[in-house]
Amino acid sequence: MKAYFWKKYIFLFCFLSGLAAFSGYHIYKKQDEIGSLLEKMADVSDYEQAGELADEIAEVMQADVTENAFTELYGMTQKMLNRHEYRNFSFVKGENGMIYYGAVIENGNDMLMEYAKRVGRAARCAEEQGAETIFVMPPTKVMYRMMGEDRELPINDTNAVQDELLLYLQQNQVNTLDLREPLENSGMTQEELFYRTDHMWTSEAAFIAAGALVDKIRDDFGDDWDTERFYCRRENYHADVYREATIGTIGSEMGISYVGKEDYTVLYPEFETGMKWYDLESGERKAGSFYEAFIDLEPDGKGRYENPGSDIYLEGVVNRDRIVNTENPEGPKILCLRDTYMSPVACFLAPMCSQIDLVWARTNHNDIDYEELIREEEYDYLIIEVYPYNIADRAFAFFED
Repeated sequence: MKAYFWKKYIFLFCFLSGLAAFSGYHIYKKQDEIGSLLEKMADVSDYEQAGELADEIAEVMQADVTENAFTELYGMTQKMLNRHEYRNFSFVKGENGMIYYGAVIENGNDMLMEYAKRVGRAARCAEEQGAETIFVMPPTKVMYRMMGEDRELPINDTNAVQDELLLYLQQNQVNTLDLREPLENSGMTQEELFYRTDHMWTSEAAFIAAGALVDKIRDDFGDDWDTERFYCRRENYHADVYREATIGTIGSEMGISYVGKEDYTVLYPEFETGMKWYDLESGERKAGSFYEAFIDLEPDGKGRYENPGSDIYLEGVVNRDRIVNTENPEGPKILCLRDTYMSPVACFLAPMCSQIDLVWARTNHNDIDYEELIREEEYDYLIIEVYPYNIADRAFAFFED
């Protein structure tokens, strides 16, 4: 017990020391401006002037302050103490530097059968219109064959929930694609498949997922989208690597001082493409090559804690968008109910398709009649994708009755 309190005292000392150092450094940088403002105090004659002067001083003190300063101080202190758990196990850091969601209790969800039934109803509706349905389950970082010593950490592990949901989906006659196996068998490392500071998979992993989906469609439905094995061949894509250029959503909550920045890779075709992308709600449009229509390395509103990373393809995710391939008007037409994970996958599928309609079914902002959407548009395939940590009621906001 004494050792526990001593650790707390050491943390408090380090944190307060860092805070004092940060404050002193900032005051030192601003000493000339602060000095001139303090000189004005001699001319203050009433409360109103005093208030205005106080506001000026506060503005000077806050200007150019490092974003999320307290997060950085906390993270720096955690790093000094070599702590691997962060904020009472909200996050944990593995031996290889990978950041995971932490957990102290097992996951559970008593609505999984209901979710499977909703997907089953959607699949039957699609079947009535001549469309095939596939439920796609992407993995999390918790892939046991890749984790090594990290397996012993108190990590939020969704694998049991994934297995149970996939079982119920199969019981409801839904065709499923479990992407854990093809990624584990890809020969790539965990660091290559997932961002170190984010929950998202990388563009390399998404490319593998797109190939696995094409294989699934060919094997189960006899529909070969890539007869020449051209579009799913990695050698036909450029890879631009940006060094220490991003920090993920998890890392932004922990601070750059604790997790550091990381690289990201942008994959795009070497071959010619003609694409159009529409945000069906905002009216935004882009057209041109794969790169011109799909990729944005500097999304609007992104600061140093929210660099591209997982947002480089299709602006991360919007409520409703559409991809049109002007080079392949006879290709399959797809409706995809998805979350952020599917954005890069849809881009890699696009050269083989004529149209892909994407709906962020997880959002609470969509007022969509999904049955009407499926019946009116006459799709060839319905793809439903849900990231494991999103398995909740709002991710299955369709065919509830």
